[in-house]
Amino acid sequence: MDNEIKMNLFTIFNRTKTHIQQGKDACLEQLTPTQQMAELMRIPGKDRDESWQQGILSNLSLVTFRCGEPQIVEDVDGFSYINLFLAEPDDNLEGNVLTKMMDDFLLQKGWGVKLNSFTGEFCWILSYGDILNFHLNGDFYFNSGLFSKGVPLKDVPEKENILIGAPSALLIPKVSRSIIKTFLIENGIRSPQICFIMRSNWLGDHLSQDLVFNITPFDVGGDDKFNVLMQKIQWHLPKHYSVVGLDKIAFKDHFMPL
Repeated sequence: MDNEIKMNLFTIFNRTKTHIQQGKDACLEQLTPTQQMAELMRIPGKDRDESWQQGILSNLSLVTFRCGEPQIVEDVDGFSYINLFLAEPDDNLEGNVLTKMMDDFLLQKGWGVKLNSFTGEFCWILSYGDILNFHLNGDFYFNSGLFSKGVPLKDVPEKENILIGAPSALLIPKVSRSIIKTFLIENGIRSPQICFIMRSNWLGDHLSQDLVFNITPFDVGGDDKFNVLMQKIQWHLPKHYSVVGLDKIAFKDHFMPL
């Protein structure tokens, strides 16, 4: 067999191998997000590393779910979560995905999401703030990097500039403001108010921002209760947001009703 024929056969063989591998890859890619999530949930807990987490998060918004019984559960944090399980192939629940649930009722109800495997094994919890983050940014854990990570205002250097305004709907939509307002009223804050501040040094560098609520330890019965309440406000917001509580007099007329 001459060299030219050998080369042609070798080329055909390589192309065939490539086509076979491409076919396998295509089959894997054709797994639905729900099927991919099911495979991930079969991985034992001890083997669930960072890549496992990334796999969960990349499919989470597209997975088809069914409601469990009860449909709404209260977790140890005191908040309500819709209780979801991966849909079985014969459940016929196409389109019953988180992105649709967000727009249909999750944002309006103020619920988080508890996700379970087929067998009921707990898999993932999303706070209301995680849901809101996805609604605003297309990512459950998006981080703009601009918030101040909770640096107390009392620690702000004197030479720092502070600009005060109202938070836009791109930070907190009207529906979420209403949820937080109701929550605060139920927790003893009669007239919840909010403002938005941006901080920078005198050169205009190191810009950071915070959401400020008209809440102090005096309003809720001490530092411990104040800290708990601020943590619960944070549950309603994306995790990277910085939340501060100050007396209304601190920013005079800049506070506005939630």
